[in-house]
Amino acid sequence: MALFFHQHEFSQAGRTGAGLTGAAMSAAAAAASGERRAWRRDLTLLAALGAVWFFAVLGFRPLNNPDEGRYAEIPREMAASGDFVTPRLNGVKYFEKPPLLYWLSAATFRVAGVNEFTARFWNALFALGGVLATYAAARVLYGRRAGWWAAVVLATSLLYFGLSQMVLLDMALAAAMAGALFAFLLAVRRRRGGARAGLFMVFYACMALAVLTKGLVGLVLPCAVAFAWVAVCGQWRELWPAHVLGGAAVFLAIAAPWHALAALENCSPEKERDFAWFYFVHEHFLRYTTRVHGRVQPWWFFAPVLIGGFLPWAAFGAQALRRSLAGGWRARRENREGWFFVLWVVVVAVFFSMSQSKLIPYILPVFPALAVPAGRWLAEEWAARRVSPGLRRGVLGFAVFALALAAGAAAWPVPPKYASLAPVVAPWRWVLAGWLGGGAVALLAGVAVVAGNAGRSAAGAGAGGAAAGAAAGAAGKENEKENENENETEEEKEDGKEDWGAAAGAWVPRGLIAGVGATFAVLFVAFNPLAGCFDVRGTKSIALALAPVLRPGDEVFVLGEYPQDLPVYLGRTVNVVDYAGELEFGIRAEPHRTASRFIDGAAFRVRWGGPGVVYAVLRRRALEEWFPDPAARPGVLAESARFVLVSNQRGGGFGGAGRAGRLPDWDVGRASRLPGGAQSAPHRSGGSILLPSGKRDACPTSRRDACPASP
Repeated sequence: MALFFHQHEFSQAGRTGAGLTGAAMSAAAAAASGERRAWRRDLTLLAALGAVWFFAVLGFRPLNNPDEGRYAEIPREMAASGDFVTPRLNGVKYFEKPPLLYWLSAATFRVAGVNEFTARFWNALFALGGVLATYAAARVLYGRRAGWWAAVVLATSLLYFGLSQMVLLDMALAAAMAGALFAFLLAVRRRRGGARAGLFMVFYACMALAVLTKGLVGLVLPCAVAFAWVAVCGQWRELWPAHVLGGAAVFLAIAAPWHALAALENCSPEKERDFAWFYFVHEHFLRYTTRVHGRVQPWWFFAPVLIGGFLPWAAFGAQALRRSLAGGWRARRENREGWFFVLWVVVVAVFFSMSQSKLIPYILPVFPALAVPAGRWLAEEWAARRVSPGLRRGVLGFAVFALALAAGAAAWPVPPKYASLAPVVAPWRWVLAGWLGGGAVALLAGVAVVAGNAGRSAAGAGAGGAAAGAAAGAAGKENEKENENENETEEEKEDGKEDWGAAAGAWVPRGLIAGVGATFAVLFVAFNPLAGCFDVRGTKSIALALAPVLRPGDEVFVLGEYPQDLPVYLGRTVNVVDYAGELEFGIRAEPHRTASRFIDGAAFRVRWGGPGVVYAVLRRRALEEWFPDPAARPGVLAESARFVLVSNQRGGGFGGAGRAGRLPDWDVGRASRLPGGAQSAPHRSGGSILLPSGKRDACPTSRRDACPASP
């Protein structure tokens, strides 16, 4: 997409120079060729740096439960079944979202297998694509330096980077919307011709991809932003021709086939089982207008999310906004590109703020629009030879915030439910506090030095003016030669009284801007380790312990809930007891397929008492509730921070009498390691724990986080 944008720039340049002849034409051709090479070098370098930034630690953390587990399991089942029309989650129909990301991940799983890296691969790639498109658009509009800074701002914004490391649909939506809106803005700046038509086709195609990613919002929001901008800035004439007929054909060719096939294959006279009703009415209209999904937040919910997610560059948000709206309402047509990005942010933020269902990732599509004005402003400050008041204020505000964050990191107690993670969290806490605090102090010192020297320069300028006046009066009593020498001396003195930032050179503003980025960089380094530590809802350790001993005829039940990551790590679906949740539509849609897999507690007890091998995963605190008789209570075979694994057979294949063979020692150690590094046991018997060595750890409670770590 970025290459497409810049190729159209040069096709326009070629037409502009078509009327030149001779040496002028040769010079223009050479300049255009050099510019093309510069574009390619920049895009190649940016892609390489972005690949390291987004992909380096992509697979280091277990899948998050529920979101990452859900969006990894659907393509896993799609790849296994070969059915690319009807998405399924744990074996049941799942139509909450369209399938674009499922298709891409399923293809990747078939080629490279299922793991954390391949599950997150496309999210990181869409993030990189969004950065490249932002660079290209900002460079076309504001120049090369602005393009680089816009790319840096977007890639290093906290929420954008964080969501690039997670399996969610919002990153693909944000990248597709960015491609659509950037293409639209560049298209209306052109006259009629192939370049304009091509950019408009990109606009329609990217909207179609957005619709295939997350539904009709991918069409509604880009069109709403475009309409608001055209209306506010009076760009009606520039809108024509918009190539609507050709664009509609492109849009429908991409977005319509799956919707039509899914509707044909999953139609039902009962709305509770019908794709069209559930997908269009329940998941679009009712999700937006009612509280059916239970994700109610206040209207101002996205304001702090936007500010916090755009850190560290939110410190310069007001300055970038002021620069984008320079001249105010009267100059909106002359400054139409700046207004476009502001309206992009406003329309998307207002749209989601009005929704009755709000989640943090929803606001992600505004970040490319924030990055371009911020990148433009930072590029200007980076090139300046003095520290502007806006830069000083931004750095000062960020430094105060970083200092408060450092104090909070140092003083924040580990919550009781994460007590077992204290040995892991404590070192990171002091790393965060030390780095943020040190960076904040350095920035405050830098701002103080700049302000102090600027004050002294101003005072010196006043004193110099008085001295110059006195010298000029005295000069009348001297001869002409002495007067000339005096004038030269005073001119040199006046040059030395320039603002200290200008005299010191460009390194002063650059140092302050780089200091902001360096101070905040520690949070990106800590993101994946801390996210892995605090995700206590995962079941990876249980799945790693169970998968090697699981046989085709064995049954796996989850009691009272559905941990989304368990089927991903097991490589098979699981049965669910006394829980429906978001699976309810799929359960009702095919009762003949789901009746034996989604059962109540009474039916589970019958299966538990049968002759087959049954495994059950449940909350550790619910063990006594599900198995109230202490004499009949099964021993714990494996556990995670929240869940435990039990079996109706003694040993359950973990070296007990129920089945020959046992889990290899290296797998036992891996399966029993909790996210925080504490050791749990793969086999529990009564009130003690059987360790891999055969010794017992006397821990009378079923809560492992209340006992010391096992040796």
